[in-house]
Amino acid sequence: MKPKHCAVPAAPARPVAGRMKTLAHLLRLGVPGALAGFACLAGAQDAATTDTGTVALNPVVVTGSPVATVFPDSKSLAQSIDAIVTNRMAQGHVPGAVVTLVQDGKVVFNKGYGLADLENQKAVDSDKTLFRIASVSKVFTATAVMRLAQKGTIHPDDDIRPHLRFAEFPFDETVAGPITWTDLLTHTGGIRERFVPDLTVTTNAAKIIPLGEYLRQCLPLRWQRTREILLYSDHGIALAGYLMEIVSKKPFAKVISDTVFQPLKMNNTGYAPPKKKGTAVAVAYQFKNARYEPMDYAFSNIDPALGAVTTGSDMARFMIAHLNARSKFLNERSRKYMHQVQFTDEPRLKCGVTSGLFESANGSQKYLFSLGHALGFVSMLYLVPEEGIGLFVSQNRTGDLVLTLQDLQRFTTDAQMSPLQKTTNSMKLVSGAKDVAGKYALSRTLSSGDGERDYVQIECLSDSGEIQLVDWRKPDSPTRWSEIEPLLFRATTSDDLIAFRRSPDGSISYMFGLFPPFGVFKRVATTEPGSSAVSK
Repeated sequence: MKPKHCAVPAAPARPVAGRMKTLAHLLRLGVPGALAGFACLAGAQDAATTDTGTVALNPVVVTGSPVATVFPDSKSLAQSIDAIVTNRMAQGHVPGAVVTLVQDGKVVFNKGYGLADLENQKAVDSDKTLFRIASVSKVFTATAVMRLAQKGTIHPDDDIRPHLRFAEFPFDETVAGPITWTDLLTHTGGIRERFVPDLTVTTNAAKIIPLGEYLRQCLPLRWQRTREILLYSDHGIALAGYLMEIVSKKPFAKVISDTVFQPLKMNNTGYAPPKKKGTAVAVAYQFKNARYEPMDYAFSNIDPALGAVTTGSDMARFMIAHLNARSKFLNERSRKYMHQVQFTDEPRLKCGVTSGLFESANGSQKYLFSLGHALGFVSMLYLVPEEGIGLFVSQNRTGDLVLTLQDLQRFTTDAQMSPLQKTTNSMKLVSGAKDVAGKYALSRTLSSGDGERDYVQIECLSDSGEIQLVDWRKPDSPTRWSEIEPLLFRATTSDDLIAFRRSPDGSISYMFGLFPPFGVFKRVATTEPGSSAVSK
């Protein structure tokens, strides 16, 4: 029996009565009009049964506290979210998921979908089922750093090197200059990525070692000077976690518990498989040959970067604390560090990094986010501080998220995020297309010692400013880009942007924006006219 997929009907073309202008209007007024077309799918079934014996998910099980009474039309909101989530689970073969939405200090929506454990037919419970949130764990670490700063233990702009010298940690000094807590939290400290086989992540619990001992096996950590680029680094965040141990004289997990989890009553959140009765970590699955295959539980030696487990209900508490400007949990300075951009590689791309989160924008609507994609799970945390809105989604199979902030935004008329204008500067543009031709390798991969494995090739196509980009992930599907401002290019088939940076000597050194904010590519070879790439 083949899987049954539910098709999502197109949104109505007619205008919505009482045109809603922001996502906040969507939530405060309920979801009439544009979302109604999805309500018919509220009972959609996730039929994943095959004649090879795959466990059936039919229908999707929903548990938890579905909706608070904060909305006049909360039923429509629930039906519409149910429709999107169950349909996407069916299409993506996602066994289980949790969706939690908060606004103005209240839990608006908190549901578990599907199964956390197929073999034992255990349903996802938004209060009890633990999801592995991978890199969303970094937000907990950053929040704990801010809490230590509020107590006066540290300052976010302190140089961390004296702490490391005190701990006799052999921090590499070949890269000159100070490095601060903020540099670590914004991924601008120049800390390399470094994965040790069967140690950084391992299925053998006996290989879990103290954080400082693990980091000593990853030396040297410094790869480039601070604030040169955003170099996304799990090990930079792990180093921040180790520093917290040094200044607090406590294990990392205890520091996080004391500063974040206990004050917020996040009683089911932690870093090790739970011992608390009634809670269990969802099983991660792959879907191969029309069958679900459970993945072994992987332990982490970089818990500050990707080791946390949590529930939808605990994440509701966390989001509310971050969004409540009157709360004493985070003071004004902490919110400034965590909710305002501290660094951006290229302002024209409209994305940047805060101390712990990333900022992006759809039109005029700015939002913060953190994406976790590892260990067989995908998780996303969204915060919209100006509107008091938070959304958390997690699922136990990789692939497309079952719900995004953009899904909610899409259902308001005026909140449709307008694309960039398809116009160019009226002044004649001096094309930089020839200058940018060459090979660019992903800086994160370069820093890990894996060479130029992840790369793109840029070729100049014309004097008018058009280039072709060949992506290592899709070598047979090149894309074309047109220059709209100096060294800023837009895809010819979408509103995606990429930009290039010149070095002081006039040469092109970096490319940004292929998958912002993580996609920083360093130029490793030039292309001379009429020739193949020439190594720099």
